[in-house]
Amino acid sequence: VTSPEAASVLLDGWQEAGEPALKCVSVGSSTTKVLEEGGLKVVFEPSKATAKTLGAELPLDGNGKVLYPASALAQETLQNALEGRGFEVTRLNTYNTVPASWDDTTTELAKTVDVVTFASPSAVKVWSQRCGTGTPVACIGETSGEASVKAGFGTVKYPDAPGMEGWVEAVLEVIKADACV
Repeated sequence: VTSPEAASVLLDGWQEAGEPALKCVSVGSSTTKVLEEGGLKVVFEPSKATAKTLGAELPLDGNGKVLYPASALAQETLQNALEGRGFEVTRLNTYNTVPASWDDTTTELAKTVDVVTFASPSAVKVWSQRCGTGTPVACIGETSGEASVKAGFGTVKYPDAPGMEGWVEAVLEVIKADACV
């Protein structure tokens, strides 16, 4: 499971199914927290909270079945890694992230910020389409950071390990770097 939202949807389905035995793997601590608070035991969490690391580090041989609940917009990184290792993966798009509605005033106000923060590649895409790529960026982790670089943002900071503490540090780095310019 690669996000708290997918974890919530999985928990709903698991509970409706009568809580059958299930081995659960989580991408990171926030997702693990949702799963375990809902009653599912997480048996593995990778050293770095990314789909790429999860796909590489999952300590199982590749002759099993995997249910992969995900955002409809999630990249195929984890699915491809697991299939490449021989797993039979069933992807279940459990939710979709859609852009918020902005009026012209909101868009113009957004263009005045000193730092923009991203927690998903879909947010990077929407912001760059609406406001351009001239604002310095701080991301929650590598996936959003790489999407920001690919979109054309100049200043992009993100922590080595995804999470709130590192994200705050990335914001502070951007502010310090911008103050020196």
